[in-house]
Amino acid sequence: MTVLSLTFLVVLAAGISYLLTPATRRLSRRLGAVDRPGPRKVHQEPIPRLGGLAVIASVVICLGALCFLDARGIHTLMDPPCEGLFLGLL
Repeated sequence: MTVLSLTFLVVLAAGISYLLTPATRRLSRRLGAVDRPGPRKVHQEPIPRLGGLAVIASVVICLGALCFLDARGIHTLMDPPCEGLFLGLL
């Protein structure tokens, strides 16, 4: 796995996350998973709290694509750069 392919995956995950964020925002408001304004809070309107779902979904999609497109399959995820990415995700 090269640095270029890892960079491509990062950019792809960022793009997917950007595209999924509005849907996640709507889902969060529909489920009532929002942080409501209060006397000790700075915001003046409810803020959705499920934004991390878009990020996690984009990473899972990219890792699935990596496993599907790479000839080594799931063994690709055992490379040292991928291990570092997993630790960073945690």
